[in-house]
Amino acid sequence: LAERLRRHREEVRYAVSRLHFRAPDVAAHRQRVDELTRAATAAIGGAVMIVREQLRGKALQLATLNPSKTLARGYAVVERRADGGIVSRVAQAPPGEGLVIEVSDGRLTADVTGSGAPSRDGKRGRSRKTATAPEQDRLL
Repeated sequence: LAERLRRHREEVRYAVSRLHFRAPDVAAHRQRVDELTRAATAAIGGAVMIVREQLRGKALQLATLNPSKTLARGYAVVERRADGGIVSRVAQAPPGEGLVIEVSDGRLTADVTGSGAPSRDGKRGRSRKTATAPEQDRLL
């Protein structure tokens, strides 16, 4: 009986040593998982910040290109009344052509009666006044 008990104890010791040898170091693996989780969280957070900034830039760009913002700055969209085509050149709206002019707060209708001469820089439209510097007394 003593021999049998000794043999069973030896088998248990052998099984325990095998278990310790083969069992992973749970604490070390847990620490590694925690490190990887922190690194992944930081990387994802950084990527989200970059995408958020890119999105903010695109939103600003979209706001700048918004047609209603362009109209609010004094521009207009001019269409031919007959077919709705956009007028971007004088030749596209001969005398007698009916127009629809969209401005920031609504639409106007107009009929072309003629075309004006281009300005000195080749562009049409009102000329801008330039401010003249006031006279200044000489210091010396």
